[in-house]
Amino acid sequence: MENYSHFGDYWKHKVFSLFSYLTSSYSRLQIRIKFSIFISLILLAVIFVLSLSILESGESLLQERVNEVCRLSVQSLSGVARDNLLLEITVPIQELINRMMQMNIEGLKYAFVVNRQGGVVAHSDVQEIGRNFSKYIQKDLIEKNNRAIEKGNYFEYIEPLYAIKQTGKEPLQKVLVGVAVVGFSKADIYRPIRKAKRFIYLITIAVIGLSAVGVYFVARGMSAKISKLSESVKSIQQGNLDVEVPVTSQDEIGILATEFNRMVRHLKENIHMQKFVSRLTVDMIRQTANSSLEPQRLERRNVAVLFSDIRNFSALSEKLEPEDLVEVVNVYLDLQTNIIQKHQGVVDKFVGDEIIAIFQEDLMADNAVDAAVEIQKGIKELNWHRKFKNLELLTVGVGINYGPVMIGSMGSKKRMDYTAIGDTVNLASHICNIARPGEVIITQNVIQVLQNSYSVIKLEPLMLKGRSRPVQVYKVNYY
Repeated sequence: MENYSHFGDYWKHKVFSLFSYLTSSYSRLQIRIKFSIFISLILLAVIFVLSLSILESGESLLQERVNEVCRLSVQSLSGVARDNLLLEITVPIQELINRMMQMNIEGLKYAFVVNRQGGVVAHSDVQEIGRNFSKYIQKDLIEKNNRAIEKGNYFEYIEPLYAIKQTGKEPLQKVLVGVAVVGFSKADIYRPIRKAKRFIYLITIAVIGLSAVGVYFVARGMSAKISKLSESVKSIQQGNLDVEVPVTSQDEIGILATEFNRMVRHLKENIHMQKFVSRLTVDMIRQTANSSLEPQRLERRNVAVLFSDIRNFSALSEKLEPEDLVEVVNVYLDLQTNIIQKHQGVVDKFVGDEIIAIFQEDLMADNAVDAAVEIQKGIKELNWHRKFKNLELLTVGVGINYGPVMIGSMGSKKRMDYTAIGDTVNLASHICNIARPGEVIITQNVIQVLQNSYSVIKLEPLMLKGRSRPVQVYKVNYY
């Protein structure tokens, strides 16, 4: 157990630990439970304050009513007692007390009258007659007349009885002839207040209980919608975009559900749009999405460029219907795309039956050559399977070049593309055109940067239009 230098520090630590535990426990509760507790506490506080106000007001009114009844009772008794005490007649006083007790005045428990010597001359309990209650004629007690004096389980009201006396030429004097006393039970006086308290407590418990139940079901409906949103978010995280949250209200949760569905639709649109733009463009958008800067227009960079073109495409186009032609070409384009991406390449664009791919990572030339070789082997295997099904067979020629390009965003302000441009790209296109079906042709620039050893066959230099020097090319021997 930890040591504390002061007892107060120990309890502060305990209170803080308890508070932390309650806070942690509350944070783990479901929203419907939290909402129910919160509303119930508010209702409890409101009802408690109202109850206190009502009880205090009721108690005050009831006390005034009791005081009035007590004053009237003692005044009624004192009126008869005063005259009869002067005549020293006690029977009428006793009869009045008996009638008062028979009237069942709420809370009245006893009444009596004492003479100026303190002797009891009339009492609701006849056995008390004749006893000496001299304390009731003491000055300090008499001065509290018309006020309730608490005595054990009773409230007593005392009314001093005075007679007017004049001797000779002396001024008029008040002479005490006796005291009238009535006693009221505290229990009877407070009984209506206790009943009112019990009634208010029952009403409070009922209201809080019903409110908690009602709030719970309302909160459950709200939390069910939030849970649905949470489940939909998890589905999106797992890659499932075929989710839609039903909009069942027009409140904040309904608006949230509407916006969530709109967000999912936008995500679907963006994913579909990514299929129609190159990964270079997508990466550029991601890099600049959270930046206020405009995308970099053009940047000089060394890359390996791969061109792949289907051979005899014109003859095939004349032979097949457009729908069938597209279906066949897509099979071969899909195969090549997967292989290019496997070797860290990016398909820059599709130009009809032609693929333009760019390799930028480490060993970019090696990756481009490996991708080209695997493409030719993959197409050979694909054709072997398609031949047994009597399906159309296609072949491709591949050309690869390495060198500097300007890469970045190009186009107008309203329509831009992220691509590479330069002589390196043009030369790759030219050598692709000379590649025969199943061949991979590379340039001298590619040979110079290759890290791995490849079997190549040196071909005759090419004289290309617009160039002053021949271009040395090689055929990759991958058989």
